[in-house]
Amino acid sequence: MRKILTNILGLAMAFSASAADLNLMPYYSADLCWAGASLEGTTANWENAWGGLVFNMNNQDYDSYDYVVMELAEPSATKMKMEVYYADETSASSTAEFEVGSKQLKLDLSDLKTNIQKIALMAAKPTSATLSKAVLTDTFVTDPVLWEGSFDIPNMNVTNFTIKGDKFATLKSGDRMTVYFNVGEAENYGTIQLCYGWTKLACDSERTNTNNSGNYSPTTTETAVIITDDADIEGLKKSGLRIKGKNVIIKKVMLTPEGVEPTPPEDLDPTPGTGDDNNSGNTPETGTVTN
Repeated sequence: MRKILTNILGLAMAFSASAADLNLMPYYSADLCWAGASLEGTTANWENAWGGLVFNMNNQDYDSYDYVVMELAEPSATKMKMEVYYADETSASSTAEFEVGSKQLKLDLSDLKTNIQKIALMAAKPTSATLSKAVLTDTFVTDPVLWEGSFDIPNMNVTNFTIKGDKFATLKSGDRMTVYFNVGEAENYGTIQLCYGWTKLACDSERTNTNNSGNYSPTTTETAVIITDDADIEGLKKSGLRIKGKNVIIKKVMLTPEGVEPTPPEDLDPTPGTGDDNNSGNTPETGTVTN
């Protein structure tokens, strides 16, 4: 009966989910939202910091599903958090946080699938976002885009760009990691080092498009490595990616399997000295990216 109801509700929505998914949009509850969070069609709005956009799950069991997955049409402009509340509990028992620039938001339900009271999506600052997907699902396909936005690394000793390890959960030998960037205005070259934690990746020495000194000329806009080393794979899954660098503006990071071509960001500018005037990524809030 639940599957039949799910299919009927799914057909009525502005966007659809696969047969294995439970579309969360019909469960949106304006009455349960807090701090000025609301949903109009597929557009979510948060008027205040950490307002909660709520889907009322009615204290039901959802044993068929392993994940809560939400996808945004554009990279998030602020930190976000997803929480799952259960019957007879006053606080969330399952949580996941997502940093600025996230588009795919995933929370692993693990064994906590019964008596789900509500699911809440929160934003750290007033903002709006278009939900292109919001489902309970038993399958999860990792978005090849690990991060997209604009993150300025002016000095190797001041700012680092990091992506948490759960983004590399499906990493396997032979996958290609591509970093798109612009060289900034400070020098006539850019520098990038690829690490897990503070350990340089074994494949870092094989970065593409470097000059004889291992740096990047002003018109270079991408570099890539093929990840095959077992220590690299284990380190990325456990500690995540850390990009150290100098005079570069990171624009996009992708992880693609063999045979799949990554796509550069639309706003990539190969003209030297085109840094982000607002340094929108160069703050503690945007220093870590997840999911």
